Amino acid sequence: MHMKRHRRLLRTAAPLVVCALVLSACSLQKHYGVSTHTYPVKGNCNTSRVDAIGAALPLSGAEAPVGKAYLTGVKMAVTQVNDSHGIMQNHTCLELLYKDIGTDQPHVGDQAVLDLVNGEGVNFLVAPFESSVVQFTGSDLGLSGIPSTTSSSLNMVRQPKNYPMTFPTGASTSLEASALAKYARAQHWSSLAVAALNDPAGKEELAELKADVAKTGGSVVATLKVPAKGAFSADKLTSLRDAHPNALVVLGDTLQVAKPLVARVQLGWTVPTLVGASAANASVLRQLGANGANGVYALVPKAVVLSPKAHGPSDPSMIGFVRRLKAELHVSTLPNSVIPYAEGYDSVEMLATAATTINSSSAANVQTYLQTANYPGLLASYNFTSNYHGGVSARQLTVAALNTLSNGFFRSAPSGSKSG
Repeated sequence: MHMKRHRRLLRTAAPLVVCALVLSACSLQKHYGVSTHTYPVKGNCNTSRVDAIGAALPLSGAEAPVGKAYLTGVKMAVTQVNDSHGIMQNHTCLELLYKDIGTDQPHVGDQAVLDLVNGEGVNFLVAPFESSVVQFTGSDLGLSGIPSTTSSSLNMVRQPKNYPMTFPTGASTSLEASALAKYARAQHWSSLAVAALNDPAGKEELAELKADVAKTGGSVVATLKVPAKGAFSADKLTSLRDAHPNALVVLGDTLQVAKPLVARVQLGWTVPTLVGASAANASVLRQLGANGANGVYALVPKAVVLSPKAHGPSDPSMIGFVRRLKAELHVSTLPNSVIPYAEGYDSVEMLATAATTINSSSAANVQTYLQTANYPGLLASYNFTSNYHGGVSARQLTVAALNTLSNGFFRSAPSGSKSG
């Protein structure tokens, strides 16, 4: 069946921006073009009308476990939208075009964005989330003119002045640092040692955490930059242990947070440890071993934390999502946190809901809607304004014990913990 894609090249009113992006794409295309994969269009939508949603994710390499989980959520959302008669009153179908940017060369991620916008002419974009890629992509993402989502924690993508069409679905480094500092103070951990990944997100969050800890009356007694690539020996962590902190904080939003966590286990160091949600991945947990997650607490959305007496999520939407996710993966139990799957799902559903509610896929109209109406997703009620694209709020985050992760969810963390 012939399918007509209703796309417009670079939805922006600034011709110079278009020229700049097109020239940038042309200069890189011959060297760094990234292959496109197409997810078949099907469902109860009008297949004669198709809008494209592009995704640039790490599906190979070190971050592949997260990228693949995210893509699974994206695919599930596209299927759900199309099975529910598509978007807008004309029941336009969504077509997913995705690219694997799983490489240690950030320019590949940048080129993927440029190709999807300029070459593929997508209507919506699921942008990269690795901080090094997002930082390199920079102005190309900010000036794309395409309504975009990303789970990047970098503060810069939350500034509408430079990223007017980017709507993050994850917490910012500022928000995470503040939440970790407040939790540490609540546990009476006044002296902290910090191991931060040596990438843009790790550096940014380290600076934020130092400032926040000082405000709460605590102190950061030792810091260590952990290489985002390559090996990391356990003895590098001894400088932090020798400072005798009340707790260890591991900063970073990639699977490389496993390095200092594994080193902690190898040193036999039982100090209470705070980390982000990226640690709740099966690949990280396998490296930690049977007892390596003991004493480790992760900052996660409240939506994925169950009360001690609960046997499943209380939100009917999450219950349905988990059931469909298990069927999609052909598993009876989820080995990972449900977070990246739900983030991918929320990212597409948010854009689709906006287009359907206003009956328009116009970038400007979608932008206006998202900046004036909260979107109640699986993980959070995302809030954006014309001044700040924060998305997730502090009240939607909590800390949970990593060793309570089971079937995608966490149990509540204990109210206190002794230092080791």
